[in-house]
Amino acid sequence: DQVYFSVLIPVYNTACWLPECLNSLLSQTISDWECICIDDGSTDDSWKILQIYAQKDHRIKIFQQDNQGASSARNNALNRVTGKYFTFLDSDDVISHDMLAVWKTFLEKTHADILMEEGKPKSFVHRKEIESVLSRSLANIPMTCKTTQEAFKYYHTELLSPGVAMLGQRAYLTKRLGQHRFDETLEMSEDSYYFYQFFNSELTWCFLAMSSYFYRNREGSAVHTLTPKKRLNNLEITVKRLEMLAQFELSLAECRNFWEMSRNNLEYRVRGPNDCWNRLSKVEKAKFMDAVNRAYKVLGYYPFDFIMRIRLQFLRGHCEWIPRLMEYLYMGTKKRISRIFDPLLQK
Repeated sequence: DQVYFSVLIPVYNTACWLPECLNSLLSQTISDWECICIDDGSTDDSWKILQIYAQKDHRIKIFQQDNQGASSARNNALNRVTGKYFTFLDSDDVISHDMLAVWKTFLEKTHADILMEEGKPKSFVHRKEIESVLSRSLANIPMTCKTTQEAFKYYHTELLSPGVAMLGQRAYLTKRLGQHRFDETLEMSEDSYYFYQFFNSELTWCFLAMSSYFYRNREGSAVHTLTPKKRLNNLEITVKRLEMLAQFELSLAECRNFWEMSRNNLEYRVRGPNDCWNRLSKVEKAKFMDAVNRAYKVLGYYPFDFIMRIRLQFLRGHCEWIPRLMEYLYMGTKKRISRIFDPLLQK
């Protein structure tokens, strides 16, 4: 018989946390699931741990590949899905013990193509911080069902905030959505790119006002190792999302509101547009300029500070010494002001 859920886990050098991840899956209150783990060329004991768990429980299926990145590992797992629905779990994260049971209850009621949790996922460093929450029963959960058009507007005007709806907070109907794949050329925001493919199809969306996913906040994870290319990827994906808002005929005010809601996350991921620009190659700078100009067409204003506007709108990426001199003078002035006023504020 077909299992109800396929849980896909890409694994790379997470031996310290992998047992907690797999134990949270084994603790589920339903047994109607399979777990597909793809070891992405780990150099620690991750593969040994996977072998131990696979021997203990036949539902855990393990595979190896050369190191090609999380997107490649997820695509490999997608090729092996047999469940009616599939979802994702990072190998250093954990889930509530009755998450899959609650999801199954609502999916059997609604027959939705996509189920999505509305609640913001909870972050943690050590499992003991969330131990009492993991086994807490999830009951009386509000639910809404929407079309793709309704879901798109709801997600971008009412639901969206930094950290809402991680990849592991969604379940997808395999029969309709199992053919979609991750873009393996992206180093950052590949999960957003993957998710946004589904807004191009007429689907039934089920939103649950709950959060049962817990992500580990640790050094060394993708969001803590932001290369210039990752920063650029994040900007490009955010602009694509902005353009989709315009295509779905959201108002200019709603598009601007989305950008402002995304600003904090974008500023963190890009970590200073000017600093990001200075670290990019010539080809990547062209992509950066294109993304910002596309955002300008939708918003009607340049999304970053005045130095970036001068750099891109007026200088078109040329005469780099001018904006760099402005940056130097601006930062120097800022430091002098801080030296004067910080001691006064501390008194």
